[in-house]
Amino acid sequence: MCDVLSNYWTENTGIMKRLQREEIMSSVHQYLKRRKFETASSDNGDDKTSVKNKRVCKQEENLCELSIRRHVKCSSITENVLSYSSISGDVTACDQQFTRLKNFLLEAVEPYRDELKKLLYPMYVHVYLEMLCNGHKTPAHKFYDRHVALFKDDEVHKTVIKTLRKLEAKSDVPGCKDIANFREHKFSITMSEESLSYLMRHLKTEDNMIMLQIFNHYLQVIVPTSGSQIELREPDKKEDKKEEGCSQVSGDVTLTSLKQCIAKVHDGPSNISSICCFTFLNTSSGLCSVSISADNEYICGGFEDSTISLWSNKPDLLHTQPMSNNPSVISVAADYYTISAEDSTTNRKKDVETLKMRGHNGAVYKTCFTHDSQYLLSSSQDTTVRLWDMTSHSNVVLYRGHSSSVWSLDISPLGYFASCSQDRTAKLWCLDRNYPIRSFVGHTYDVDVVKFHPNGNYIATGSGDKTVRLWSVQDGRSVRLLQGHHGSILAMAFSPNGEFLASAGEDRRIKIWDLSSGSLFKEFRGHSDTVYDLSFNQQSTLLASGGMDCCVRMWDVRKNREPKPESKMSSGIGEGHTSPELQGAFSTKSTSITFLQFTKNNLLQVAGSIL
Repeated sequence: MCDVLSNYWTENTGIMKRLQREEIMSSVHQYLKRRKFETASSDNGDDKTSVKNKRVCKQEENLCELSIRRHVKCSSITENVLSYSSISGDVTACDQQFTRLKNFLLEAVEPYRDELKKLLYPMYVHVYLEMLCNGHKTPAHKFYDRHVALFKDDEVHKTVIKTLRKLEAKSDVPGCKDIANFREHKFSITMSEESLSYLMRHLKTEDNMIMLQIFNHYLQVIVPTSGSQIELREPDKKEDKKEEGCSQVSGDVTLTSLKQCIAKVHDGPSNISSICCFTFLNTSSGLCSVSISADNEYICGGFEDSTISLWSNKPDLLHTQPMSNNPSVISVAADYYTISAEDSTTNRKKDVETLKMRGHNGAVYKTCFTHDSQYLLSSSQDTTVRLWDMTSHSNVVLYRGHSSSVWSLDISPLGYFASCSQDRTAKLWCLDRNYPIRSFVGHTYDVDVVKFHPNGNYIATGSGDKTVRLWSVQDGRSVRLLQGHHGSILAMAFSPNGEFLASAGEDRRIKIWDLSSGSLFKEFRGHSDTVYDLSFNQQSTLLASGGMDCCVRMWDVRKNREPKPESKMSSGIGEGHTSPELQGAFSTKSTSITFLQFTKNNLLQVAGSIL
């Protein structure tokens, strides 16, 4: 019995192994046939395979086959797989990408614009048909109405454009002969190789995958070639190689392209400047003002204890040169007996890190360096303005003329300076005279800030009466009255090109005034507290502002420029009320900004004290 069972299992096992082997061989043969391998059948039924079962490896290949194989291999990349994949039915993405493509084609540089504008018609038709064929009837009609104005003057394609609007569903497309032909056959368009490369860079570098798919599926680009078209042919050993010369480029086309590129860069978004922030610590005596010299050598601060502190921006200590007649030092007769002649020549002040200059008997509200950085002006609660020499660090001139506290100062490049006071006036001074040479009267409240126009012929004043006035230096008349603020005006700045005046203050709004017309040009919102200072960059394209909200903001003030929605930024301060012209918001830890100044290299210098 055991022997019978053993024979039975042995026979069945052999049959199963044979069946499995046949199935495996059958699968292998089918796979080899699909892969274009040659197989040979055995006439005698044995399991031997012919040598021809191996893949035929060609030792020679003609030039045409080699070219086709290499072209297919080069085109089989991930980028092309995505570009030639099925078109998405996302109507929102279709509309957004077509809008971007439309703007790109209409704003292309001059050598390519005329050729690229021809793409608008076929791309518009195919995007509309894609929406309609995917079942999005309403979005397709909205897309049609939104962009149909592009072809209102196109008489050639007027019939097709009108026919599109009559389509209601995918089933209507085959019934319309023109639309069906447009859908079934690729639209041919002639384009230079440079224009095609320019277009493909845009389609592949941004999120324009749907437009790229439609372009590949439904458009055929014909690139014209010169008469000396190089044909692919078998090499001839007897023929010498000839160097192909580069085709000459038209000078007018090159110059036009260069001008277009320069204009694009000029009209593009402004680069945000780097910011250097000076923070004053342990200001128990109350920091009122900060000023930095034009040569970036000194930084000074005015304090409530009537002192002016001076620091060096360089690693060196401050050196004071002695002067023969120092008005801040009173000499008595005993000095000539206690100090020998030898000691008098060597009696100099020691070099220090911080130098304190004393002379005022009230809080120092404003300090301002002259343009050559050799002198420093300071205004005080004691109704005076003082001039300090930066070599001897001593007071050399005392200016009297105001009857109340002097709030602010500004220097003219022509050697004049202006001051404004609580006595509701602004005054014009000359450095070599200790009395005012002109008074500007007209405000009904304190004059809090004064600024010189870049040409030196006008000064602007901001007051607690919520107005800005522009005065003529020649005759002292008011030539502009700018109204619109809802609080005291504490900060002003002229653009270097002289076209605009920026003002801000307690109402937290920044107003840009067009001086030629005397009207409001722009208004910026974003600050959550009082604005203390403003400054334009050297190109008059950016305005920096800072104040009590411990934040520095930069605004785009270029003329006739529409702000983009994506340029709107929010720093969490005043969120929801920020103007779209805001280019950047930079918060400090807790430094109240009291000073802003762009250098000649467009470095923004910022200073303030810790709150």
